[in-house]
Amino acid sequence: MRTALSVLCVVAAGGVASAATLRVPEDFATIQAAVQAASAGDRIRVGPGTWCGASVDKRVRLEGQALPTIVGCAAPTLDGLPLRVGFLLGAGASGTQVRGFVFDGRGVSNTNTTPLAFAVFARGVDDVVVSGNVVVGTAQALTNSGGSGWLVDWNAIFGLTAFTCEGFCGGGDGIVFQERDPTVARAVGNAAEHNFVSGVIPKGLKEFDMTGVVIFGQKGATASFNLLAIPRRGNAKADGVGILVSDRCCGEATPFATSIDSVIFGNDGRRSEIAVRVTRDAEDGTGNTEGAFIAANRGVLDINGTVTVGLQRLAPAAPRPRIFE
Repeated sequence: MRTALSVLCVVAAGGVASAATLRVPEDFATIQAAVQAASAGDRIRVGPGTWCGASVDKRVRLEGQALPTIVGCAAPTLDGLPLRVGFLLGAGASGTQVRGFVFDGRGVSNTNTTPLAFAVFARGVDDVVVSGNVVVGTAQALTNSGGSGWLVDWNAIFGLTAFTCEGFCGGGDGIVFQERDPTVARAVGNAAEHNFVSGVIPKGLKEFDMTGVVIFGQKGATASFNLLAIPRRGNAKADGVGILVSDRCCGEATPFATSIDSVIFGNDGRRSEIAVRVTRDAEDGTGNTEGAFIAANRGVLDINGTVTVGLQRLAPAAPRPRIFE
């Protein structure tokens, strides 16, 4: 009996693993080396200074101490292009957290791809937290393509820009929640809350608008209490949009799925040309407002082609948004 109990105790003890803390630069010279050495669930603490980013293929908690700066480096880049990424999240990175960094993308353009084009970029990665970071510049700051359950909160994005169509032709978005494939289920439950996004529309941009928070092909996405400042530029035909909900983008012939059950609440877009825009769907219907709760937003509102100005007021019978539950 004593032998059996001793074996049971060893098995139970072995089944409880505590997360390790890996430190940069104390334990590892680079963030990438720390990620490679980490096990799922480990914490990586990055000290003050200037660092290259990393490709992340496991669930880790990336924490900056005293706001270390991530700059553009030879790796990681996006899809083999000379477009540099701070943290590139791939298969296995679901559950990752990114907190307390500065991402430096100042000056990125078609003629200068040395700075970061993207701060955080992920495809098919779920349950990510991006919180308390500062992004300066970049063409597309925080991107979640095809993932569910993200929380993006308390980040500040300054000086967002875009690639004009003399070259890469794209970007111009601060926070992106998108499911690009209309043949698969919508992404579910992504939230952007308490963020600040400001941007400068590049001279002559006319092919697409610049946007603070983008919602494409989503179910139950939340954009609440964000401050959005993307004003119109006199010599650019592009609009500056605080929050965009749509099923059309990027010149693609096939639309995305509509976004349903969205919560767009309490945002201040008075410093943007359009505070909130929800487009009519690709069939000229109202599919992008299906099940939506859109209330208490400040600025110019363009909902299914109807434009109003001012503060949306909660109707007495309005349902309570899920953010307060």
